Amino acid sequence: MWPLFQQALVGAADASLPAVDPSRFQAMAAADPTALIPGLEEQIDGPGLDLAKLSSQERRQWAADQRHWQGRLETIESE
Repeated sequence: MWPLFQQALVGAADASLPAVDPSRFQAMAAADPTALIPGLEEQIDGPGLDLAKLSSQERRQWAADQRHWQGRLETIESE
């Protein structure tokens, strides 16, 4: 399946498709990973998340979640 996706990505699978430069998307993802999917940042952070309204336990959990996902992102970027 992956080779077919790669062919489609560069326009080799169908001559009517315009060629797509994968490095453009890699650069966008490096600059801002949420830029590739409109609305992703709102889905991750929540619409107007107000930390002040969270209990201390919820704030600790939120901070732990942030550290966890930041660590995962750094792991992915280093691979």
